[in-house]
Amino acid sequence: MYVFSIYAIHTCSGVYIGQTCDLARRMVEHYGHGKVWNMGKHMQRIGKAIRNTPDRKLKVEEIGYYRVNNKRHAHVIERYWIQKMRSNLNVIHRIKQRTVYMDDGCELEKTSRIYRSTEDVVTLDMKYQFDLAMVIHGLHKLDLSP
Repeated sequence: MYVFSIYAIHTCSGVYIGQTCDLARRMVEHYGHGKVWNMGKHMQRIGKAIRNTPDRKLKVEEIGYYRVNNKRHAHVIERYWIQKMRSNLNVIHRIKQRTVYMDDGCELEKTSRIYRSTEDVVTLDMKYQFDLAMVIHGLHKLDLSP
């Protein structure tokens, strides 16, 4: 079983749709690549959009939380949301000849959706998540020996 979130990052340049099994960690990565660190080629489009969007306008939305049998189904659901939300910041990869894509992403999306428990709620503020991760990282490096 593969449990994951589909999320949307709303920027001044448009919308990016992604999937992850750890939403808080993924927000830290996106924010870091966009505002702080040098980004790889695969992150340039969304990174530039994040960098050029003021923090007060940068919004993350968890579109859905899903449980599927394999990661291929997760990609089908992600493609469904990319098309439905008309995401302009995603790079649409060429369809490979040997890859089988399910045409009915809508049905898979409905049957795979689950809901988070109240203990499993994620704060969707990218800057907050990034700052928190950097503080925790700094505390791990702190030497408290006398």
